[in-house]
Amino acid sequence: MKVIEMDCEFYLYPDGINNLEELKAFFNKNFKSFITLKRINDAMGVFPHFIEEEVEESLVNVSNISSIYEREVTFIKKEEYIKKLKKLASVVCKDCLYYGDECMTEKIETYIDKLCLDGECDFKEEE
Repeated sequence: MKVIEMDCEFYLYPDGINNLEELKAFFNKNFKSFITLKRINDAMGVFPHFIEEEVEESLVNVSNISSIYEREVTFIKKEEYIKKLKKLASVVCKDCLYYGDECMTEKIETYIDKLCLDGECDFKEEE
């Protein structure tokens, strides 16, 4: 799904807006105001994979936006995300000095924002 990245935060496109050109026109019309957008909680996932239920309304001051990009992300239901994360952690985190066996416990949810579902982990440390 295509989403907007603005100033290092991810948002869904507003209803009726489908691309950056339409978004720029919308922002130009609302430049001196706050608008409500749906923000993706990026503490509940690692780009480009996020939990579907973790989207919330947020007020954005259009005149303060400094960067806008279009990104492609995948949304997954939380239950399925956790299941995939546990399976992945059993391989990726197995020899990690930083996390170790904790990835295999009920604390797996604390690693949602660290271990990407593509297998990348910026926090992994090996001997």
